[in-house]
Parts: sequence; C-alpha cells; structure tokens
Amino acid sequence: DIAPDLINSLFATSGPHKPISCRLLRPATCFLSISTSRFRFFRFALGMEGRRSLFLLFVLLLFVPMVIPLATHVRTTSMSRDALTAASSRHASRMTELLRNGYDLSSPFSPSSPRLDPANPVYNFLISYYGLRGAKGVRRLSRYSPGMNVVMEGVSADDVPSHLSLKHLRFVGGGGGGGGKGGAFYTAEGLNSTAQLRWNKNLLEATQKRAPITNCYGLHEWAMIYGNDHASPAPSADYQKGLELRIPQSVVDRTVDSSSLRCSHLDALRMFSEKAKDEQANEFGRIEELDRSVDQPRLEQPACLHSNMDLLKWAWKLGPLLNSDLLCDVLELALEARRVDVAASPYDASAFLAEPIRIETDEGRRIYKKKQIEIMKKSLSLRSRLIESYDQVIAGAEQTNI
Repeated sequence: DIAPDLINSLFATSGPHKPISCRLLRPATCFLSISTSRFRFFRFALGMEGRRSLFLLFVLLLFVPMVIPLATHVRTTSMSRDALTAASSRHASRMTELLRNGYDLSSPFSPSSPRLDPANPVYNFLISYYGLRGAKGVRRLSRYSPGMNVVMEGVSADDVPSHLSLKHLRFVGGGGGGGGKGGAFYTAEGLNSTAQLRWNKNLLEATQKRAPITNCYGLHEWAMIYGNDHASPAPSADYQKGLELRIPQSVVDRTVDSSSLRCSHLDALRMFSEKAKDEQANEFGRIEELDRSVDQPRLEQPACLHSNMDLLKWAWKLGPLLNSDLLCDVLELALEARRVDVAASPYDASAFLAEPIRIETDEGRRIYKKKQIEIMKKSLSLRSRLIESYDQVIAGAEQTNI
C-alpha cells in the first residue's frame, strides 16, 4: 500500500494532486504523468500484486541505467609514487642513452632540453617521418607511462607536462588539485572511434603473417636516384640533405639495372625516380596506382627495414595508453634498422656510421641479408606485443562507450 505514496513523495513537487516530474526518468518513460489521485484508481483496479509490479517497474526504470556503468567499469591496478618515480627515471635514462648520439650539438645546446639533429641521417627520420621536432619532440619521448588503467598514486596536475602527458589522463581523488592523496591513470575512455586503431592493428597483423622478402638488399634508396642526371633534385633529396654519393652515379645505375626491385614499402615505392617507376617492373603493380588503404596491408612484410622502423609510428599512435617499456624497445629496434638502412644506401654517411654495407658487391649483400633477418626476428615479438596493446586499447574504448 505504501508504493504509490513512496513514489509520490520522491517525485511530487507540491500538492497532493501535482503530477509527478519525469525529468529524472529516461525519455522512454517521460510520457507518464501520474498524480496521487490516479494512484487511488490503481490501488482499486490493480490490487496488491499489481501495485507491487508497478513499483518494481519504476525501480527498474530508475536504477538499471545506473547499474550498466557499474557493470562496464574498467578494472585498474595501482602503482605507488615511489615505484612511479623509479620507473620514470629509468625510462628517461634509457631514452637519453638511445638518443644521445643523435643530439644536435650545434650552438646553443642545452643538456636539459636536447633536440635531435636534422642533418644526422640515422636520427633525422624521427623528425621527418614521425614529427619529433626540437626539444619538445625529445621531451615527448621521455615522458613515462605505465600503460592504461594503472592508477599512479599521488600524481597531481603538477606532474603535467614535465613528467606525464595530459592526453588520456584522468585524475582520481585529490589528484586534480582538490587535496587528498589522489592519483591518476590513463584511460581509453573518450576515444570516439576505434576505426583508425583497427586499421593500424589489421596492418600489423597482416604484416606479421606475410612471408618475408629477404632479397631486396635495400635497393629502395638506389631506385630513388636511379637514372638521375642531377639536373633536378631526386624525390628523396629532402631526406638526405648534405650527403654526397659514396660511389659514382654510373655504379648506382648499373647496380639497379642488374637487380630486381623487390621493395614492398609503399612510402619508399612512391619516392622511386621516374625512370625506376617506368623501367623497373615491380611485382606488386604500377606504383602510381597503389592505394594506401588497400595496398599497404597487402604489401607490407616483416623483413622490410622500413616496416620495422614504422613499428615506432604505430606505437606512437597509442600515445600514453602504451607502456613506455614497449615504446623504448620499439625505438631501439627502429634505430637499429635505420643504421642498416643508411649504411646500405649509396650515400657517404661515414661521419655518422663506422662503415657502409656495400650492397653493390656479393659480400655486401650477404651482410645486408644477415642483418635484415636478425632485425626481422626481433620485430616479430615486438609486433605481437604491439598488437596485444591495440587489442587492449580498442576493448577499453568500446567498453567505456557502451
């Protein structure tokens, strides 16, 4: 008997016959306008069982929407402030060790805010390919993240942006500056769409499954200047500023003429010289007709140096949702692949590397293939870890957007 009076006491604004406000109900129930006088009719017509059913209906309409978010609440783990400080310090030290040989030492140089040298052919791909320009680029790499859904205890707004990235960061407790112990964690909540993440993941999976090509010998750099009369800059000139050829142009042309171009990397193919595009039959189809959305997943394969360098790009796309240990591992492999890439090029990079890999010779090709396979083997486990990270981020985004 108390159900109608209980409901009315919760929602009536004034007077015994004032209609119940539906503002707190879901839109689907807002057509109801029930007064206490009408409850007298329900009391008579429905009987005790009917009134109980009506009461349960209102309870469900009110509280089920509150239960759904609880059911989809993300699970988090915690990380103490001391553990975070130690991990952040290790990450910064490792990044410094990986990048120090690429620092721009020209004046003015600040050890506290180093920047990468755009003239260093081993490191300048981080600038030109992935946009890590100036001191800001190095700082972005040096910020630590334990990955998503790890509550970093004691973290506050004061830790941003010097040590942590604000992107995807959610404060809890007093972490936002309101006092208390507080903390913060990185969450995939708020990602409106996972379409691009899924495309990136599918590319990684397709690359992982494809049979490796281990007889390309790094000829993509050679194909970019093949047949070049030097009357106009080659398509790749912007990426190799300041470097002279270590061999005559005639050796470049003769080497390409006597080889089959097996390049599978779309960005490299598009920078081939016009003569290379016209005269060298690429087994994957005409370069001008290749479409990134369709052909990149079709072409990429795990032995490609540039594909393995691009693991850094796909890792970087996840931002602080990716554990920084994996980011460092991927960067380390990308730099290893880049050193082989530059060493096998026709350019004189002796100021930056110990010695070239002379792929114009049989011995040079043997060395290149050996190093290529070593890098490929390392890339397989890193790519698997990266695919797992994408799965976690996509699942987290979809879970919180239910």
